[in-house]
Amino acid sequence: MGLGSLSLQLCYNSRIGGEAGKAELRVQLTKHRNFPNKNQLSYSCWHNFSSYFCRASLSEAVTEELEKKMDERRFDGEKANGMMKELRESFKSGKTKSYDWRVEQLKGIAKMVEEKENDILHALHLDLSKPSFEAFVSEVPSLNLAETAKTSMTTYPSSAEIVSEPLGVVLIISAWNYPFLLSIDPVIGAIAAGNAVVLKPSELAPSTSLFFATYLKQYVDESAIKVVEGAVPETTALLDQKWDKIFYTGFCQLIVNLKNNAAQTKWNKFYAKCL
Repeated sequence: MGLGSLSLQLCYNSRIGGEAGKAELRVQLTKHRNFPNKNQLSYSCWHNFSSYFCRASLSEAVTEELEKKMDERRFDGEKANGMMKELRESFKSGKTKSYDWRVEQLKGIAKMVEEKENDILHALHLDLSKPSFEAFVSEVPSLNLAETAKTSMTTYPSSAEIVSEPLGVVLIISAWNYPFLLSIDPVIGAIAAGNAVVLKPSELAPSTSLFFATYLKQYVDESAIKVVEGAVPETTALLDQKWDKIFYTGFCQLIVNLKNNAAQTKWNKFYAKCL
């Protein structure tokens, strides 16, 4: 059920119908992020074989208003260009290279994971029906901010650290099967290295994608770390930009296509993992 077609429909495979069916539909609609005022909808229910169907329809005026809002939110090439300019300016300012800035962003992510753990688990349940324990064990990371390197006895009492050098502005296109972990893990690495970051979560895990779009900006610097939701049109608009590195996990054939584009010098570096 969704507002993509501006016509909402809820199917029952039980004896629910009539006013009870309409009431249940109203309850379901209130859970949708784009839900308009219930007074702007008309409801109807009908019987088809062993099932009841209930539908809510928007008035023409509300439909036009909703379409306008959807157009304003649509991510296209123009918005992608504007976003890239902002990210380039943030990176060129040098703030993403600051140790304090990197630590602050990583602590923000750690705080988000701690404070929004239930929201994360709920999103994973909605997307993949993962039980809470499985989702927590397989997807919710334990974050360590420092990374040290071993030294040999010949250099005692010296110490060593791994120092990450930023590449610039990077794009992360994550997968659907582990939508939280395969999104947040490369974001952490890219931030730790001092990059400006754009995360494109998988549209096949819409609840997790919405979680990132809603909450990540509340915990990190949005001028250098952004989330873009969407499917093929939005991804195409992103890939038309010049990136310093792209991280992608997904289908093998798409990886081949992306590598062909990378060979045309549109992007400086491309890292992909085939599922």
